[in-house]
Amino acid sequence: MKKGFLLSAILLAVATLFAQVRPTTFTPSRTLSLPTTAERGIGDTLIIRNLGVEDTTFNIFSWVAPAWGFATGHNSYGDLAWGEKYNVVASDSTLDVIGVLGYFVGSISASSTAFASFGVYDADGTSGAASAGGPTYTGVPGTQLTVVTKAYTDIDVSGGGLEFTPIDPPVRVEKDFFMTFELEAYNPEGILDSLGLVVAVDSRPGDDTLKNGQPFSRNAVKWSDNVWYDEYYQNTNSLINYILFPVVIVQAGTVGVASGLSRGNLTYQGNYPNPANTFSTMKFTLKDNSPVTINVYDMNGRLMFSQNEGEMLVGSHDIALSVSNLVAGSYLVSIATNNATIGGMFQVVK
Repeated sequence: MKKGFLLSAILLAVATLFAQVRPTTFTPSRTLSLPTTAERGIGDTLIIRNLGVEDTTFNIFSWVAPAWGFATGHNSYGDLAWGEKYNVVASDSTLDVIGVLGYFVGSISASSTAFASFGVYDADGTSGAASAGGPTYTGVPGTQLTVVTKAYTDIDVSGGGLEFTPIDPPVRVEKDFFMTFELEAYNPEGILDSLGLVVAVDSRPGDDTLKNGQPFSRNAVKWSDNVWYDEYYQNTNSLINYILFPVVIVQAGTVGVASGLSRGNLTYQGNYPNPANTFSTMKFTLKDNSPVTINVYDMNGRLMFSQNEGEMLVGSHDIALSVSNLVAGSYLVSIATNNATIGGMFQVVK
């Protein structure tokens, strides 16, 4: 069976590696301002910078002094991992997850020997919690299906845009799963490198929160106690999603069945022909009217071209991309709506 993909990530860890007390609500010391043009990334994203106690621009851990670090990366709480949950749709289709697109900022020493990891988990976990000491929930990351490691020194932390990390061999998924970004265990008191995952602000549906024991539905963060917590309740009570997009190959399903990968108002159903020579057509479905932008990248994450489709109506769409000017090889494609982005891959042959 294949269900839909949603995001799920855990955002806060304990005050230290050994204490496990933290507030269940968050009151920022300052109003969060919109990012400047220079700070904007892909679409409407906000770069969460690594903070020191002297920085009062965006104090994300205002209830503890001193508190520092990324909400989605190295911080004084010792947080370990973040995950986005996605749905696989239609019972007769499967997905091959071949990579992940991420967007990172930070400061990495040239001599660093640390590694981050990118994982695919099923959504069968039962040990998630809305808050410390609160009830547990199902639907959090469960069994790890695959993991790849990447040296900090190989991760672009300039804030320049999306970066592709291959998952080789690809992993087959047939139901809801998580893409995760994980750090090595570290001592917050002696951290030398800083690495954070960028988030998209106001991108999580307003009704997409835990209610009355309902399962996790979006983001989850793993504290240093190795338990997954709900992002909404454990960070800023803000509706964010992580810039952590799985790159998938949608396998063929029954004709007429809307198989594929779903997130927000978007379902991606693959592209054809693949390989392509002159045109590759992107097939996707919108649950509601939305602006649509399609970006094509090379395998190093460089933007080849962007195609803005403007406002598109609810329903199924087939958008042709001209690839005649691209050299033979593999390319990544991202389809972005007003509240979702999904990545795919296609081949160009000559």
